[in-house]
Amino acid sequence: MIQMDPIFIIGAPRSGTTVLHRALCAHPQVSWLSGLAVRYPARPGLNRRLMQALDLPLVGRWASRRFRPWEGYDFWEYHCRGFRRPYRDLLAQDASARTQRYLPPVFRQLASPRRPQLLIKITGWPRIGFLRQVFPQARFVHIIRDGRAVANSLIKTDFWQGWGGPDHWRWGPLTEAQAARWAQTGQAFIALAGLQWEILLQAAAQASAGLDAATYLEVRYEALCADPAGVIQQIATFCGLPWQASFAAQVAARPWHNRNDKWQQDLTPAQQAALQAILHDSLGRYGYESA
Repeated sequence: MIQMDPIFIIGAPRSGTTVLHRALCAHPQVSWLSGLAVRYPARPGLNRRLMQALDLPLVGRWASRRFRPWEGYDFWEYHCRGFRRPYRDLLAQDASARTQRYLPPVFRQLASPRRPQLLIKITGWPRIGFLRQVFPQARFVHIIRDGRAVANSLIKTDFWQGWGGPDHWRWGPLTEAQAARWAQTGQAFIALAGLQWEILLQAAAQASAGLDAATYLEVRYEALCADPAGVIQQIATFCGLPWQASFAAQVAARPWHNRNDKWQQDLTPAQQAALQAILHDSLGRYGYESA
């Protein structure tokens, strides 16, 4: 039976969501969004057929090489306008009655009977309130990474919108306090990228407040890299997925590299100081020591 209690991997961009998501998608009981769902959003059954093909000899090996798990924002946007790029977090109040009726049957078509657990990755705004309103039994795995590493990685991507300033990005206006802190750094762009990490973690903390341990799990990127088998097994237990020898072997075979030190190599001393100054309190709140 296809379950309608999807698992959502959430986190700030460049926090390790992709490596965690793809590792979990290798589990034989997990279904995921593919490029077929993105290219043909009106035909979610094609995604289910791909999930079925993954379990066939020979064809499964070809399909696993040809298709990879996606975030699938075009699929989301087709079925739920505004989901992809809201300027603030999506809350329970944003889920219309139509969305609550319409989305679960659509998502039920994505998974196969042998892969009943649907696993979906979403970065940026956590959207926990909205998703819980649509999928009341949904569970969330939130991966957190050192904000300095996240900021350093963000400014090197082609999708970071901070170069136009906070009036032209997707994360809402800065508060007076945030604007003042940013001004103290000389409006350094690396500091603004750090603020994005802080804003998204604050949104996740607010959205997850009150959720119990059966619904919401936080893991650290650093712990995942240090002990991938232990952390993945913890997440598998949270998701209700059996720890199978074949899956454990795939986890062990993946490359796990902690690249948190790159911000110290890539940034000038002045940039490092600006980043650490603006994130001082948030780093301490999440247990990251200043360099």
